[in-house]
Amino acid sequence: TRGYVLSQIERHLEAVADFTMALQADWVFGNPSESSIRAIRCGRAFSFMKAKRYFEAVNESSAVIDADPSSTFMYFVRSVSYYCVNELDKADADADAGLRLEPGGERFKLLKMEIAQARQR
Repeated sequence: TRGYVLSQIERHLEAVADFTMALQADWVFGNPSESSIRAIRCGRAFSFMKAKRYFEAVNESSAVIDADPSSTFMYFVRSVSYYCVNELDKADADADAGLRLEPGGERFKLLKMEIAQARQR
């Protein structure tokens, strides 16, 4: 969808709106596949996070994780979002989940270091 382009050019709230319209259009024009819905919701969660709407990012990424617990990207988005609202235990738990799914994942290792530093502040 256009949402991915809008997100890439830092127009995150417009991207959220576009992803939302894409979800609605999928239902209007037919029965969308689960993978299509997940992809759109992933984009929407990322865009919420980039727009600093962390609670919405948590809700959206949680819905994707519920449907697909192997989504390392959504664990990352949710972990960063929790970190940004100072929910450090939840951020750490999601980073751990991401590392279990992606052993050696640098993004999760770096995030865990940030979480550890935040705990010391």
